[in-house]
Amino acid sequence: MEFHRNRAISTGFERVCKPCAKEKAALWRTNNKQNRTPNPQARALQQAKRRANKLGARTNLISGFREILFEYYGHACLACGTSEKLEADHVIPLSRKGDDTFENLQPLCKPCNIRKMTSDTDYREGRILTLEIALQMA
Repeated sequence: MEFHRNRAISTGFERVCKPCAKEKAALWRTNNKQNRTPNPQARALQQAKRRANKLGARTNLISGFREILFEYYGHACLACGTSEKLEADHVIPLSRKGDDTFENLQPLCKPCNIRKMTSDTDYREGRILTLEIALQMA
């Protein structure tokens, strides 16, 4: 039998063999699915804030920010007008010291976002979503 290494235990190995540990973990996952299902909006917000903090950008986003952004701009890509594969794009990219705020976001479809890359093209035509407007929409 093969055992997992664990330096915290005096023998240096786990007390349960690898196959038994895998079986026990699989059983736990099936019994605890409701505890592991994250809120997708909260997860998206958490990931966005983490990325912004890593790059030193300020952020003012709230839970459900993508849905608020898409609703404000009519669920359409501001570059081509399609409503498929929408993404929240940063006008000034985080990599170029842009902020992770509503004022710096615009909805673009995936192909337009890829085409834009790290340029600071603004398709919003002066119609900018602010935190105050977003809070009213939430």
